[in-house]
Amino acid sequence: MKESNKRMLSLLAAFVLFLVSLFIFSSFVKPAFLEVRDLREQLKTERDRLNAQKNASTAMDSFYADYNKNAASIKSLLETALPGGKDVPQSVFQVQSLSYASGLKLRSFSVELANVASGGEKAGASLIKKVEKIEMDVKLSGKYESFKNFLKALETNVKLTDVKSIDISTATGGDLVFGLKLNAYYQE
Repeated sequence: MKESNKRMLSLLAAFVLFLVSLFIFSSFVKPAFLEVRDLREQLKTERDRLNAQKNASTAMDSFYADYNKNAASIKSLLETALPGGKDVPQSVFQVQSLSYASGLKLRSFSVELANVASGGEKAGASLIKKVEKIEMDVKLSGKYESFKNFLKALETNVKLTDVKSIDISTATGGDLVFGLKLNAYYQE
């Protein structure tokens, strides 16, 4: 065989080997690389999800620890806003003190006890026990600005009290008469 034919044959064999290697690469190696890339993306997604769940779990554990640490102060705050027992004199005293501090005169006061269907039944099961209310009818007299100050003081008062209705009428001497229906709440 001639030298030139041997060279051509070796070049042809090299070219065929090159084509076979391209076929093997495209058929077997490239899909494996693509599968590895997809698996790495899936692994990254799952790691991110796991980290997010760990962070959420840590946040919940922290919240639960803070809640347990502060449960006594929360209970104390709730007992201040919703005191235990009726204590009608205290409710009357608070309204009287707020009206006096606002510059209003207390003309009349009546009290009625009522039930409110909410809250827990068991003493130790919840921070808030069964909630009851004291309905108060109050008549005050004075200037409108003093009445606004009274309402602001009532709103920011520690004990939970809400205004059910307000009636305003005129009185002699330029003063106004304010009729209020108030609800003060307590825990039984």
